[in-house]
Amino acid sequence: MRLHFFIPFSFALHRQTPFASPELEKLLAAGRTEWRPIQLDTFFCTELGVKTLAGDSDFPLAAISLLGEPSAGEQSFQDNRWCMFADPVHLILQRDSFSLDVPVPLEVEAGEAGAIIEALNQHFAVDGLHFFMGTSGRWYLTHGDPAGIVTHHPELVAGRNIGPYLARGPDAAKWNQLTNEIQMLLFRHPVNHARESRGETPLNSLWFHGAGKLPETTDAEKIDIYGNFPLASGVASLAGHACKPLPESPAGLHAVNDAWLYLDPADGAVRSWLSFAMKMIKTGEASSIRLSLGAAGGVRTCLVKPVDLWKFWRKTRPVIEYFV
Repeated sequence: MRLHFFIPFSFALHRQTPFASPELEKLLAAGRTEWRPIQLDTFFCTELGVKTLAGDSDFPLAAISLLGEPSAGEQSFQDNRWCMFADPVHLILQRDSFSLDVPVPLEVEAGEAGAIIEALNQHFAVDGLHFFMGTSGRWYLTHGDPAGIVTHHPELVAGRNIGPYLARGPDAAKWNQLTNEIQMLLFRHPVNHARESRGETPLNSLWFHGAGKLPETTDAEKIDIYGNFPLASGVASLAGHACKPLPESPAGLHAVNDAWLYLDPADGAVRSWLSFAMKMIKTGEASSIRLSLGAAGGVRTCLVKPVDLWKFWRKTRPVIEYFV
């Protein structure tokens, strides 16, 4: 069996929250690492053979994620409309610019989200825009026509001046103006007044990204996929596989084929999974362990085979050093 772990570290690093794991440090020191200049979610999809449609300027992460929503996907894809993420975010005013705060998306209670989405749809219905929230709580925007813009994943922008990362392309002026209108609507909305009165972070903008239509085909090998979020389910569906919920602990893993697991570093179980990976490679139960760690707009991959653990002269170093 081969095990492949996908772990997003971007927002943890932006919050300067170190992820300390002796097992991860040992695996990184022992294995062969490479840097891939590609965002982790996009890498996850392309590794499964997902190909974009002609004319898509972005990688269509939103459409793939929407397909994986427990109930929204099937209904929304009856006409295969063009789709993008509309993440609720908080922009921080700097001296002469705005920076994107984390987390992205901002946590918004379901009732508040519904009220804001209703206001957005009332205001922008004339433009043919439709905002809605998936069962997972993720916000989407659908439109009949391509946007004519190139967007940026928020992990590339978090903590930075958003200016260089605003939409660009033939329709950029239109979409940046639309974003300004959204910001004015949010500034006046009672939900934000209530959030501020409670000392909570206001939702003062939306971040659009991951635009495109659902890809048509894929050519992936047989893999057991585990993950607890819509993108994993959506890409598994495209690849002709089922996406199984990530077990609460490694004891619940019963993979028949090679297994791909998408982990959340905020989940305390990640350390258990890394300990499990170390055990599997030590005992030879796994022929290889592959790590794909996403941060800083790219992916640090690491391939570890049983023989690599004998390279005792390789010194461990903090995980963050692999991204600087």
